[in-house]
Amino acid sequence: PTATTAQNLVATAQPSPRPTNTLTPALHSPNGPPLRQFAMFPGGNGWGLIYNQLLLTHNGGTTWFSVPIPNGQINESSRLFFVTDKNLYLTSPGPDGQPWLYHSTDGGGTWQSAPAPFANGQLLFIHETGYFLETTPTSPNSMKIAIFTSGDGGLSWNRIFPETNSQPGNNIPEDGIKTGFSFITAERGWLGLAGQKQGAALYISTNGGANWQKQEIPLPQNITAM
Repeated sequence: PTATTAQNLVATAQPSPRPTNTLTPALHSPNGPPLRQFAMFPGGNGWGLIYNQLLLTHNGGTTWFSVPIPNGQINESSRLFFVTDKNLYLTSPGPDGQPWLYHSTDGGGTWQSAPAPFANGQLLFIHETGYFLETTPTSPNSMKIAIFTSGDGGLSWNRIFPETNSQPGNNIPEDGIKTGFSFITAERGWLGLAGQKQGAALYISTNGGANWQKQEIPLPQNITAM
């Protein structure tokens, strides 16, 4: 080909169109109450809480059925905590109206229950050792905490922090919002705080939550106080 023909074969580069963000419309269920809490697991199993019932699905949420709680009631204070889709815990008012802890290891077929010394908070398990972080707001930017532990899979609980004769808060300040906690062994765990005057903070325990010390870790860049 001649030089002129070769030049005519050169394609003009065009910029690629930039992707656009498209918002997904909110989904509404006109025939059912909203789920206050839910969790889905592989295989289509899932759990949900509505205002007065515990629900279970085996087909990814297409259909749901109610799971009865022996001598218990579901209300706005009920909370679900999962180990697996078969092994789960539920805090809810018991037959006496006080907080009870319900535990099922067979997907809700049978339940063990016992009075719980705590109500609102976060529950987690490391094998058979259980921890519950109870939070009680005292102002918009502060809250008291209590930590309970169980060594028998949740059948009985003891408060380990603060100790009975110590002041509320102990060595964890009341100031700041407690954002949650996590353990990697039965002895070693962390608790996060936000909203303090010094910004975010992280506390560590090496004796199962009985004592805590502030852990000095440099915050990532662009992280400021909440």
